[in-house]
Amino acid sequence: MKKRNWMAGVCGAAVMGLLIAGTGTASAGTIPTGFQVGGFDLSGMTREEADQTIEKSIGEMENQTISIRVEGHEVQTKAAELGFSWVNQNEIDEEVEKLSGGNLLRRYLNQKELEQSGVDLQIETAVDEAKVAEFVQTRCAEFTTAPQDAVITHENGVFQVSQSSAGQEVDIDATTKALNEALAGGLSEPVSVDATVKNAEPTRTTEALSTIQDALGTFSTGFNPGNVSRSKNLRNGAAKINGTVLMPGEEFSAYTWLTPFTVENGYASAGSPASVRSVCRSGRRWRLPDLHDALQCSASGGDGYHPAPESFDDCYLRSGIAGFGDRGYL
Repeated sequence: MKKRNWMAGVCGAAVMGLLIAGTGTASAGTIPTGFQVGGFDLSGMTREEADQTIEKSIGEMENQTISIRVEGHEVQTKAAELGFSWVNQNEIDEEVEKLSGGNLLRRYLNQKELEQSGVDLQIETAVDEAKVAEFVQTRCAEFTTAPQDAVITHENGVFQVSQSSAGQEVDIDATTKALNEALAGGLSEPVSVDATVKNAEPTRTTEALSTIQDALGTFSTGFNPGNVSRSKNLRNGAAKINGTVLMPGEEFSAYTWLTPFTVENGYASAGSPASVRSVCRSGRRWRLPDLHDALQCSASGGDGYHPAPESFDDCYLRSGIAGFGDRGYL
């Protein structure tokens, strides 16, 4: 009896194998009939061949024209410049792996399922937000009105503050979202999108700078005008920080504002006696000790005390004279 059962099982398996083989079931590693992606029939392809087919289509889309309209002005570019890419490749690869893998019975069942309903996955694409931001800044900014910061000056003992004004700027997040929504329908033809424009407030308003009313301290140091190189360096350095305004929470680094200490940046090469502190760059010494001391001493009120950076509030710098304190001027 056991022998007969065993023989029956072998015969049943053999018959099932012949039936499955007779249905045209895809061989291992190839995609069964009825599987499509983005309208492309990938039946009989390997995973690598399917990827190549889709990537070829993506490459054609990358060369398609995208137009962005900003305040009535149209700017054109190629999709590739906006970082256009295929974003659901892993999802499609997993589906291909599931349908093309497994034993003969599993592939047979997959084939039958596809014959009944079929599968047509969509190719999902997107642009890169950083690339969109770069494109907007370099190609679209001229069509919007930038906000105007207020400017404060100190002349004849009186502070003068210019009028600030609001402006407009392209909303990068909203514009990127609009682009991706437009691309969801495919990129077989050129696409045109309206950029989202939002209001932009100035960083330094007239109201904020008008609160600066008092000079909290000053400091000056002499130098020999006859030393031409040294005089040039001091004037050049002072000009680079003249009129600088620091708002609450901002920090000031003289090194950042003054460097590089090169001829190309307006400095003259000067000698460096041992008695004079200097900054050395590229084998040359650029002497700005007086400017540095003026900044430090004015910040401390000339008493040698240097407050911690976190104690500084609004700051106004004029020709090497630094201003720190609560709405004050030094």
